[in-house]
Amino acid sequence: RIVESVTGESLDLYAREHIFEPLGMSSTRFMPDAEYAAECAPTTVDGDGRMLRGVVHDPLARECMGGVSGNAGLFSTLDDLAVYAAMLLNDGEWRGVRVLSPRSVEALLTAPRGFEEWGRALGWSRCEGYSGVGGDLLSQSAVGHTGATGTSMVIDRELDIAVIVLTNYRHCQERVGVADLRSKIAS
Repeated sequence: RIVESVTGESLDLYAREHIFEPLGMSSTRFMPDAEYAAECAPTTVDGDGRMLRGVVHDPLARECMGGVSGNAGLFSTLDDLAVYAAMLLNDGEWRGVRVLSPRSVEALLTAPRGFEEWGRALGWSRCEGYSGVGGDLLSQSAVGHTGATGTSMVIDRELDIAVIVLTNYRHCQERVGVADLRSKIAS
């Protein structure tokens, strides 16, 4: 809602025009069309027991936000997410294209002053304490974001690395501890 209030554009349109397209992230979008959705892993099961593809798993994002939310509903590929991570690691610029200022990147990836004990940055969890995103080999400044289907992205600016996990454990017969798995992969 903040993006919409400030820019007059919906989050999906703004992100596409000002972040994804300039960075060449052609496989990243909210609410994929039928062709793209066919390539997506199933995210959820509808009331009739059908597996849904290209439909956000999070019910609030799906039903209340129309499939577009700052916390859920973005579909992408490893290649595109690697570009996004590289942009963040390069202070908002990738291959000569700047989409964020260095100060904006700092604000995104750092806990707000006075709220450090909450373990959060803007849209990211700090990889310490209760967070199951980061491994035990990352720096204290690492941050991560997880998805309900098991996905995660970790950015460690101090070590200049990103760890991206794209998985979908929602339909596994055996319930695995995905938080532990993400942490081990990050390590």
